[in-house]
Amino acid sequence: LISKQRQDGSWDVDPGGIREGVINRQTDVLRVTAYITWALVETAGNDTDAQLKRAVARAVDYISPRVGDVDDAYALAVIANALVGWDRNSALTRRVIERLVEMAIVEGAVAYWRTKMPTFTYSKGKTADLETTALAAYALLKARVHPDLTNKALTYLVRNKDAFGTWHSTQATIWSLKALLLATEGATAEIDARIAIRCNGKEVARLRITPEDSDIVRQVDLREFVREGVNEVTIEWDGKGTAVYQIGARFYLPWRMVRERREFLDIAVDYDRRELSVNDIVQCTVTVRNNQPATAKMVIVDIGIPPGFQVLTEDLTALVEEKVIQRFNMTGRQLIIYLDEVRPRQPIRITYRLKARYPIRAQSGKAIAYEYYAPDQTRTEAKPVEFVVRR
Repeated sequence: LISKQRQDGSWDVDPGGIREGVINRQTDVLRVTAYITWALVETAGNDTDAQLKRAVARAVDYISPRVGDVDDAYALAVIANALVGWDRNSALTRRVIERLVEMAIVEGAVAYWRTKMPTFTYSKGKTADLETTALAAYALLKARVHPDLTNKALTYLVRNKDAFGTWHSTQATIWSLKALLLATEGATAEIDARIAIRCNGKEVARLRITPEDSDIVRQVDLREFVREGVNEVTIEWDGKGTAVYQIGARFYLPWRMVRERREFLDIAVDYDRRELSVNDIVQCTVTVRNNQPATAKMVIVDIGIPPGFQVLTEDLTALVEEKVIQRFNMTGRQLIIYLDEVRPRQPIRITYRLKARYPIRAQSGKAIAYEYYAPDQTRTEAKPVEFVVRR
């Protein structure tokens, strides 16, 4: 990294990594420089290596006169972390931290930051806001300032986990966990409690949490106790300490109730036939279109494999070799394809074959496509189709 540093203290940006017309180049060079500086200061610790110190000093000299022009919370959060790692008590660091604090959006018990630009990993929308909030909380924790605001930011992160207990993308999850773990350092309160869980007035579970097993996640399935309409879940705590809980729900709609809308991405799945015999081959063509003016990066295509069918992977291997797709893998019922990018008005077509192994009448399973780091904004899906396989 030090060998790649420019004379002015910055690090240049790979042109292939800049989203066309979305990221201001000057801001991007600044935040890349800050990110690398952060990596160097966190790695260095108490290292007295003179070359490393000079590289960090040159980077800080580059960052210092330019921070006043940064008006985006994500870029400023990255810069704040670099400067806090360098010297959390310097006037420059305090100035950047205060600007970051001014950008916070406080709503009652929570606080968060919004970003107008994609992150390093192409996140945008809510996923990017979560990542930005986690980075800002991490910087405030490291700087040991504004504890009330920091706690509100951590509350926002806890309240915005997805149904899987993560934060919608890898980077948002990593930074949320890092912030939450940093916040718990030095915590000494033990948990020793009995918990009763009720659903609609009926007790459905009793749990015991002790100091020895307080790091274990407990799950209670309420499916057999919920009813149509409003449901009330009560958690009764008897003991000492505190714990975090989450209630998640999932439901399905008939396709006739799903309203059509123009999506960020479109996915279409076409099989050349749907009635066949055992050992027959069917060809599947998947088309992914980008309806937006900006290039969609790191697109995931998740296609349901019909029960009783075998995917002939040699077709997909050829697509990898031809660089049509980046890679693929399969689970028992899913084919997952990774695309590096989908450009506007340049649809990607993926064709592969499947072999019918058993007589069956079944649906193919849905097919979905989304940008990996912006699933909430870009997710789209295609209806399943029905197959009939005869002996």
